[in-house]
Amino acid sequence: MKMELYKLTKPAGFNLKARIDYVMSQDLIQRNRVRTGGLIRLEQVEKRGDLWLCDFLKIRTDHGPSKAGENVPAQGFELGPKDGFGEETALLWNTANDWCVLQYNHHGSRSNSVAEYLAHYIHAEPVELHFLPKIDDDIQAKILHKTHVNKISFSIAPREVSDADYAYGAGLGEATKMLKNCDADHIEITLSAHRKNRLGLTLSDFVKWIEHIRHGADNSPIGSAHATAREYEDEAPEVLDLLHNRITAEVEILPGVDKRYSMKERFDAIHRAHDGWSHLMI
Repeated sequence: MKMELYKLTKPAGFNLKARIDYVMSQDLIQRNRVRTGGLIRLEQVEKRGDLWLCDFLKIRTDHGPSKAGENVPAQGFELGPKDGFGEETALLWNTANDWCVLQYNHHGSRSNSVAEYLAHYIHAEPVELHFLPKIDDDIQAKILHKTHVNKISFSIAPREVSDADYAYGAGLGEATKMLKNCDADHIEITLSAHRKNRLGLTLSDFVKWIEHIRHGADNSPIGSAHATAREYEDEAPEVLDLLHNRITAEVEILPGVDKRYSMKERFDAIHRAHDGWSHLMI
């Protein structure tokens, strides 16, 4: 099971504890909210002092797997008209400092879905909630100090990027205009300059644009992003992977007889990850 470290940002004075308690006070059917491909809801909450562990369920109703055995042909599950496949995602929120650990489930709820669920749960009282990924300090230092950027390359699905996302990336100039008008399903763009020159953008701004777009979609339209840059004019350039720079961890846990990772196992795993990352929560 993979886990990621995030910092929660919320408006001053907003009582997230009260909102979570309100969600859990409602019946199960009332907690459902429509999301792409199905429903999402807060399923369970366990409080361990300042640590609140929440289990979010995404019900996939668009498609799903079959069941099969070594000597049994693949066959479908018997599902009712309102049934789907439940994808579980665990979140740990440290209420004392707003650091969070989120389980990564490719088919489940991602950070932006969880944030939107809690932020917009009461339609008449929406707020702004965001989970900001913790970036590896070594990579972050290189992004800040390697100011001689000679090459940027990235792949993107332009149809999955909104007009607002393009406007946010206006600093990319002609490349952004090209993306906006492109009808391809997936394209790769490379911006390069002669070694003695440099591109007219900073790595930090480019990374902010990437994170902005990734934050806005469960299935990120950004497939890859690399930069070739140097800190000093006379040093050798280094290629930086700008996507794989988050603080993550993986742990082996055993599924139960029903082939699911139990809530207790997942909660314990993100609790251990939280304790192991305490030195990064600054």
